[in-house]
Amino acid sequence: MDKVYLLKKREYLENRIICAFDDKEYANKIAKRYDAIVESWEVISKLNGEDDTFFFVRLDKEGNIKELREVKSVYEMYTGFDTCNNFYTFVLAKDKDRAVEIANEKRMHMISEGK
Repeated sequence: MDKVYLLKKREYLENRIICAFDDKEYANKIAKRYDAIVESWEVISKLNGEDDTFFFVRLDKEGNIKELREVKSVYEMYTGFDTCNNFYTFVLAKDKDRAVEIANEKRMHMISEGK
């Protein structure tokens, strides 16, 4: 799956997206120069139709569902870990089952990166 690398800079209480790159090494080089961070995102190149929905998914360390809900309003989408080390993310999917599959793929990827 293709990825885009977002250059983000902390501004007051928020991380602002400065620009996007298609090359991870170059993004990291620029980030180092400007004291910014790089965040990778999967590129959604084709939507399946009007019934695609954003879901919020929270999974425990083993990949079990802790929270799964449809998101009605999207202000900011993020991925991370809560205070109990549960993984959480927002995904665009056809249904809840696919949302959990995508979230588990992201969770396993982050684990493989040592996060």
